[in-house]
Order: sequence, then C-alpha cells, then structure tokens
Amino acid sequence: MEPIGPPALERAVPGLQDLAADVYAFQELDRRRWRTRFVHQAAVLADALGGELLWGRAKRVLWGAQGNALIVRGEVLESDVVVLPGEGERRVAV
Repeated sequence: MEPIGPPALERAVPGLQDLAADVYAFQELDRRRWRTRFVHQAAVLADALGGELLWGRAKRVLWGAQGNALIVRGEVLESDVVVLPGEGERRVAV
C-alpha cells in the first residue's frame, strides 16, 4: 500500500459519516498543537459529525494537549474523565 501522507481529518470524516454512529470514540487527538496546526481535532470532528463533544485531556504538551474524546449524537446527561491506573504516560477514559 502506498503512503497517503500525514493524518488529515478531512480524509476521515466521510467514512465516519457513512457509519452514522450514535457514539464515536477517539484517542490521542490533539488540541492546539503545532503538528496539527493548532486545531482542536475533537471539536472539528464533533462539528462534522453533528454530535456533542466530551473531551478528556490525557497530557499537556507545551501550550497544547493530547486527549481522548467521545462524540455523541443525542443528549448527554452526565460525563466524567477518569484517570486510569498504571505507570508511565497518563491515560484517561471519558
């Protein structure tokens, strides 16, 4: 398979929209990081997929962050971010 270049949300969105899921789960998305041009990737995906964003910051990276997200189509009554046990890099669940 031939490489198609760096990750790009615009390539992922059509396939995700075709799934027509009620809940999407993502990990290791960037928020305000240079490598992704300071975009909040989860917010872009939530907007494109028409859902509510639930964001959990896993780690701070300079002035940005990396984290996990749930995008939910429908009403969210309550949410929480849980720090998972273990050593090494901080892990979270939304």
